[in-house]
Amino acid sequence: MTTEVNRWVYQRLTAALSAVPPLPAVPVFDVARPGQALPYVQISRVVAARQDRLTDLSRRWLVVLSVWSAYSGQAECLRIMGRIRTGLHRRRGDLADDSGNLSGRVVRCTVLTEATSAEPDGLTYMGQVSLEILTEQL
Repeated sequence: MTTEVNRWVYQRLTAALSAVPPLPAVPVFDVARPGQALPYVQISRVVAARQDRLTDLSRRWLVVLSVWSAYSGQAECLRIMGRIRTGLHRRRGDLADDSGNLSGRVVRCTVLTEATSAEPDGLTYMGQVSLEILTEQL
């Protein structure tokens, strides 16, 4: 189900970060290439834990998103993180397998934390958004 959750997060992020004038689109990556132009968002970490001890159908996921920016200051990271919150916080949806068949559903996605920090180079800022996603497998 990891793939299905990643796909759901990616699709939600891509929609939330698409171009909305005056803001440009922000690309989303599972793994960004070295030298990738900033800004971008990377799905950095995915952790799964069983939610229901009686069955193996419910899972609790922790997903960490990294926001990378070369903008002077935190403003761009904060703006992108706001778009992420709008697109994912308290959202639900269906999960599909690689063939497009319904495999489960997102019961709830919650933004748990948001943080920004300057990188040691003094030029790059990184934001982090952590999500808690509760899923049920069909």
